[in-house]
Amino acid sequence: MDKRQAIIEAATELFAVRGFHGTPVPSIAEKAGVAVGTIYRHFPDKERLASEAYCHWKSAATKAVLAVYNRVLAPREQFGRSWRAMCAFALEHSAAIRFTEMQAGPYLDEPAHAACRRYDNLLLEFCRSIAPDDQTARLKATAVNGVFLGMLKAIWEEELPDLADILNSVEEICWNIISEQ
Repeated sequence: MDKRQAIIEAATELFAVRGFHGTPVPSIAEKAGVAVGTIYRHFPDKERLASEAYCHWKSAATKAVLAVYNRVLAPREQFGRSWRAMCAFALEHSAAIRFTEMQAGPYLDEPAHAACRRYDNLLLEFCRSIAPDDQTARLKATAVNGVFLGMLKAIWEEELPDLADILNSVEEICWNIISEQ
């Protein structure tokens, strides 16, 4: 792993736990195994580092979902494939999801916000393909995202016993939200 990526991953892990403001740059350097000056060679300031980390992870999540996307599939099958891809990504990169979904702040720049919109639009566009109108599509996408994040929070807090059953059950709940007219 190159130093830039090591810094992004270290920052992500620390931001996820301590938040942006609770994470000093020297702590990021220590976790990444680099000198503080190395961070500033790659990123002009902590805000830019947070924005680039945010953009990196939102883009990676978008790619994970798009990798399984297939326009010829029936909507239920497409949703299932996308759901499983996103769950796998979230479980593999839990610190990234905690940071991007639960620690985002006003320090993010426009490229980070654009990466967020690209990610959010995946679910919104899917809901638009099924919902009768734009407002309903937006409400359904918001509800599904909320259920997804709530499920992840419960998993992280170890409140849920059987992960495979949970993921399947919540997938069905979310599909019912999306498909109900």
